[in-house]
Amino acid sequence: MDSLTTTEQQVLAYLHEFVHYADFFCTTLIAAFPSAPAGIPPLEQLALVAPRGQVQTLQYAFHGLGCTFQQEGMILSLDFDSLGQWSGFAPWHISSFLSTNHPTLGLSSEDLAQVFDTLVAKQWLYQVERAFDQEFYYLTPPY
Repeated sequence: MDSLTTTEQQVLAYLHEFVHYADFFCTTLIAAFPSAPAGIPPLEQLALVAPRGQVQTLQYAFHGLGCTFQQEGMILSLDFDSLGQWSGFAPWHISSFLSTNHPTLGLSSEDLAQVFDTLVAKQWLYQVERAFDQEFYYLTPPY
């Protein structure tokens, strides 16, 4: 993998933060409802949860193909990919995440799209060739 500019390093760090919180919020929500029958995949477990609510300090609201979470000032909105995973993200998810949680970064949507293209070219991000998932980007393992 090629080396990164300072801006690319910052964006990559925020992508890791986004994926970390997405995983933490989704697994917290799943763990809060242990009555789901065994063997149900995580996304289907989430479907058994009320469309909006609160678990301890975590507020959530399902929408369309995803969910918006809020906890202690952190706001994160995500969509589930066609496999029910929440580790993928579209540029607009990250743009929203940054403008809400890290407004001082000051990257425009166009700048962010350029950084995404560069991170793909440098193999720090990748996309999959799956129907309905073309807009999602994923961190290249190991992350």
